[in-house]
Amino acid sequence: MYFLINQWGGPNRRYASLKFFLYTMGGSLGMLLSAQVISFLLGTWDITRWATEWPAFTGTVFGIPATTVRMFTFWAFLIAFAIKVPVWPFHTWLPTRTPRRPRRVQCCWRACC
Repeated sequence: MYFLINQWGGPNRRYASLKFFLYTMGGSLGMLLSAQVISFLLGTWDITRWATEWPAFTGTVFGIPATTVRMFTFWAFLIAFAIKVPVWPFHTWLPTRTPRRPRRVQCCWRACC
């Protein structure tokens, strides 16, 4: 999408494509880092085990209490999902991107979604 908006977008297309890229990357990194923290601490990528073991996780992680680590991962997941799903104010990149697309780019974007 970044390349489609940047190449064939309307006026101010570079701003719209960069904003789309940064928001998407930020949401993806927040989700990835939270998942990696949980899997590193629990030693598994099995989400069913996460559901049972993560709420009961206690102790410290590099001197940080487990409750703080759980709160950090919760907020990182929440903000990442708010960016990825159209939730105001984290989805402000959409209005800059939508009117900047020509018809052929809009068709390609709809086909991908």
